[in-house]
Amino acid sequence: NDTGIYGRRQDMLLEYLRRTGRFEQIVHFDEPVTPEQLVKLYRGSSGSTDQSRLVVRQTVERLLHRRDGGGVVHRTFVHRGARSGLLGLPDRGGYVDYVRKQLARNEIGKRLTVFLVYPTNPHFPALADALEPDFVIADVVDDNRTWYEPGSEHHERVEANYREVLARADVVLANCEPVADALGQFAPEVHVVANGCEIVRGPRPPRPVDLAGIPGPVIGYVGNLSDRIDLDLLDELAVKRPDWSFVFIGTAHRDRSALRLDRHKNVHFLGVRPYDEARTFIRHFDVALIPHVVNDMTNAMNPLKAFVYCAAGVPVVATPVAGLDGLGELITVAKGVDGFVGAIEDALAADHREPDLHILGPHTWERRAASVVELLDRAAGLEPD
Repeated sequence: NDTGIYGRRQDMLLEYLRRTGRFEQIVHFDEPVTPEQLVKLYRGSSGSTDQSRLVVRQTVERLLHRRDGGGVVHRTFVHRGARSGLLGLPDRGGYVDYVRKQLARNEIGKRLTVFLVYPTNPHFPALADALEPDFVIADVVDDNRTWYEPGSEHHERVEANYREVLARADVVLANCEPVADALGQFAPEVHVVANGCEIVRGPRPPRPVDLAGIPGPVIGYVGNLSDRIDLDLLDELAVKRPDWSFVFIGTAHRDRSALRLDRHKNVHFLGVRPYDEARTFIRHFDVALIPHVVNDMTNAMNPLKAFVYCAAGVPVVATPVAGLDGLGELITVAKGVDGFVGAIEDALAADHREPDLHILGPHTWERRAASVVELLDRAAGLEPD
């Protein structure tokens, strides 16, 4: 339920599919939720490095229709929980009827109807079977089976849902080749449509107030503060270069291990920031990091932050994870503490640069959305515009 906060793939595809002018109306549904879950999120928030209160606030805004506009409406199905039965809310089984009514209210069905789904959604097979859209696009973002031990209950549940959703899909997308290869067993064809970027133009905006008291150079990271980060590497970097300031923007709501780095005087956690605000911070980084551990999970990813960093014209240093193909010389791959120190020093010496439009041009979200529309036109037997 964090749609619209981070500028993630689904947010970008939603916006740039809208801009194609090929879709008369878009209705976006987040995860069904109970009042109890919202209260628990709000009360359980552990501070600025926890996204929970921002998620609750934006969920309430969707319920009040304050997130609607530009041909897109955002809806969240709130159903009764164990203690909220007196509120007159529907039970969980009413989700399909809720979606049906929302589509009807927004005149969905007069033209061809397309369902675009993230395939770990366990509610989707029932929705698709009941509502019978004209076309289904399944967008596989990372291989979520790699989050769990093979044979575990969670692993089996994710795999079963991949099988069910992709069996109903007319077009299957993947954000990188490893994911496409892994999901090929569930679909006759999986099309790679990688993450993309929004080119940043114009002068840098004023330095954010929260960076004002932080001495440079600023070495930054934006993203989930989770177990995909190589904390030992960052720990050693902070010790080895006390003259550098390491800035982290993101949420630690799932795993607070990264906050151990806060013991270093040159490490600064600036909390969760919405997408547009985070991009302003990035433009004031001297170097941006992708310090991911290298394992099955990170090798089945296409790091969106790489595109955001590069589009801001910021030098990038990354561990040797997969999914960075296509950005070439814009990213320096390094190994170990000494490798990172050397690469960051080289980047600092080179200073900021303008976004390389020659390299980034083929990777814009406009291009990605056009690819999706072309695949949909083929599935529909239509001639592309």
